[in-house]
Formats: sequence, structure tokens, C-alpha cells
Amino acid sequence: MNDKPIVLIVDDVPANVQVLASCLKDKYHIKVATDGSRCLELIADKPVPDLILLDIEMPGMDGYEVCRQLKQNAETKNIPVIFVTANDQEEDEEKGL
Repeated sequence: MNDKPIVLIVDDVPANVQVLASCLKDKYHIKVATDGSRCLELIADKPVPDLILLDIEMPGMDGYEVCRQLKQNAETKNIPVIFVTANDQEEDEEKGL
């Protein structure tokens, strides 16, 4: 059994996923979703991740909506989420909080 913590990377840009995964793969078990819907599907399967690295701008369901849904669910509301984005506007930072 793998005792490494699970990190779920959610990003629609393969290069971003590759960079994050290569940085984390030695100490964490990596799962990947390329859109918000797939993220929620993966989380519904057990075990839930220990951390989610979540892109904001994705086609379909954006990262804000994914996070909203996670925080409304009793089983997933305590999973830490880190937004991963190139956006540097203060309003984007506030929206993420």
C-alpha cells in the first residue's frame, strides 16, 4: 500500500501538469484531472486527496466553481485547495478567498 499523501493536480494545460507533477512525484502520489468535472469525479472515488492544486481558468467549470462545490460538501470541505494561476489581479486573489 502506498503511504504517500495524495495530491490532485487540476489543470487543462499539459505542460503545467507536467511541471507540478515532476516537482512533487517523489514525495506524493499524484492524481491528475484536466477539467473541473473530472476533478469532482476523482474526488468521489476514495481515497480523497490530501491536497488539491487547482487551476482557475479551465473550460467548462472553472476553479472557483470547483472549489465552491468542494466546500459545500461535508466529505470534501476540509481538503486544502491551492489555486494555481498566472492571474495577479487583487480581485482574483480576493475571489479565491
